[in-house]
Amino acid sequence: MNQAPVRRSLALRRLGTLTVLALSSSLLTGTAQYTTPITLRVTSSFDGRITLPLRSKWIVKVFMTPDDTSFAGNTLFFPRDEVESPQENIESVTYLVDNQVRWIARKMPYTYGGWAGYFTTTWLKPGKHTFTAAVKMTDGRTASNTVTATVGKPPAPPAALAGMWTRNIQPPQAELQGKWNLVFDEIGTWLTDPTSTGVAELMSVQGDTLYVISPIQMGLADIGVPAYGAKSIGGNTCGDGGAQSLQYPVSAFKWAVKGDQLTLTHVKTQNACPDRAFLWSGTWTRVKNPPARGSLIPGK
Repeated sequence: MNQAPVRRSLALRRLGTLTVLALSSSLLTGTAQYTTPITLRVTSSFDGRITLPLRSKWIVKVFMTPDDTSFAGNTLFFPRDEVESPQENIESVTYLVDNQVRWIARKMPYTYGGWAGYFTTTWLKPGKHTFTAAVKMTDGRTASNTVTATVGKPPAPPAALAGMWTRNIQPPQAELQGKWNLVFDEIGTWLTDPTSTGVAELMSVQGDTLYVISPIQMGLADIGVPAYGAKSIGGNTCGDGGAQSLQYPVSAFKWAVKGDQLTLTHVKTQNACPDRAFLWSGTWTRVKNPPARGSLIPGK
């Protein structure tokens, strides 16, 4: 299972920009030495929103403006000549939800959940939350952007589908052979493996067809969150696609429940994920006393 570095109703509030004195870095030309104040501005794709949908892109950019007329090499820059900072001057962008670190991005485009990632709200309690992007530059300077918005209540899965299901799977990797669990709840779907890791993914149920849409990232790529008896839920089943592929493959399955048995049949689609099709397809047995979901706090 791939562990990826790599998923709207009250007023929002954006924190002000940070003025930085005595900047000495290569923000524009690679050799620039500034002695005048520089203003950093962090923008977020959440700016201007008062509510968030179930799934949206959370992309952060960093801009800078000289506060006084200044030179960088042979180029004259005037106040308000705002430019976007290049990647080599940004050490990291840390994403916090309600002051809890949930993701760190180190490469452009700075996107929560990785290049193909989305921020998914289903794991948050309905109501108002804060969404902060904290930027650290390579010379130690910092700036941030905070948006306050509300999220709604996610839809619950069909009662017949809800809960935990289990079956034995024999993938090629010996360490992954054994009991796998599949959970359906209001957050999405959870797949856990015999090594106590797994993934959570957004789903949509339309009649007898279940669509698995994209990963739900709730913790750092190398840590994840504990849930349903697994120590680390994170990453994804199908890979993040890299910089040139900004969408995860969507899978479709026909589902049917008879007694304590759930049968999932893969429906072939154009960009299907073969690993997901292999792991999901088959007959699952309901777990009568499943472990609790837990707090979803990274590393706890």
